[in-house]
Amino acid sequence: MLKFFYFFISIFSIILIVFRSHFVLGSILIFSRWILVFILLLGILFYKKRKSKKVFIPIIFTFILLLTDWAFDKYHTAQTFAFLESTKTQTLKVMTFNLYFRNKDPNVCINTILEYAPDLVFCQEITPDLKNVLDKNLIKKYPFYKVLALKGTHGVGVYSKYQLSNEYFLNNRNGLPFAHMVTINHPTKKIQTVNMHLASPAVAFAEPKNFVQLFKKNEQQRSQQWAKIEKELAKHDSTSPKIIIGDLNTLTYEPLYRNILSNTVDAYSAVGQWPGLTFPNTHKLPFKTARLDYILLQGNIAPIKAEVPQKSSSDHFAVYAELEI
Repeated sequence: MLKFFYFFISIFSIILIVFRSHFVLGSILIFSRWILVFILLLGILFYKKRKSKKVFIPIIFTFILLLTDWAFDKYHTAQTFAFLESTKTQTLKVMTFNLYFRNKDPNVCINTILEYAPDLVFCQEITPDLKNVLDKNLIKKYPFYKVLALKGTHGVGVYSKYQLSNEYFLNNRNGLPFAHMVTINHPTKKIQTVNMHLASPAVAFAEPKNFVQLFKKNEQQRSQQWAKIEKELAKHDSTSPKIIIGDLNTLTYEPLYRNILSNTVDAYSAVGQWPGLTFPNTHKLPFKTARLDYILLQGNIAPIKAEVPQKSSSDHFAVYAELEI
């Protein structure tokens, strides 16, 4: 019986690796890779004692294949930029906050922003009412801002202590923004930023019977949106600092996240404490289950510190980071 079980695990692992970019199978591979490695390791030890070469060889082959796949991912992950010790650097503090368009007590979020006092605040789901609250409480400390307030979930904006320029949007097929492009005119250099809110998979979770079909469609939308963001970023010098920030609506074990890490650094993964979950904030669950909000970096910029503030009236928690520029 165990022989058939380990043969199944080996074949299953190989299938996952072959289809590592599939939106479902790739997610299973990333999520369960170390579980499969552990099971196969037990199989190697078990069959080594039994001297059963027919099963031992395919198990150790699959074990090595899984480790190689993991090493391949690590090799193709962007590395944090390393400043020379002699280089004069400055610290830039940033925060991303999906405020939730139905937020009934936005002052809780405002207080979190004011407590952490970032230099740049990137927000998603800014409605006209939320904009009024933000303007009232933030403009004195953040005199430079670019905000597009919309009903529903597509409003977006940035509040800054530094001058802003070159604002434009990337829109979805309905003409609504999924990315807000703004240049930060820091005293030492220009920093290109992208405030993201990629397509939400909420519809898929709302219809369990059609989940796979709807989630596949959503994953394709997010992948296409990320490809458009990458195309815009490629217009800038590869060494210039870039901050790609916001609500990716993408889990860390999805193939899309793995692909994103091939040319960006996840600030929280680099310097934050695991697991860094940001969603959901609800009385229906006593704990968070997912990480959807990110601060990603490209070019001559490096993370120093990152954390998830624990006070929020949104369905998301904020992400805060201190960066070296």
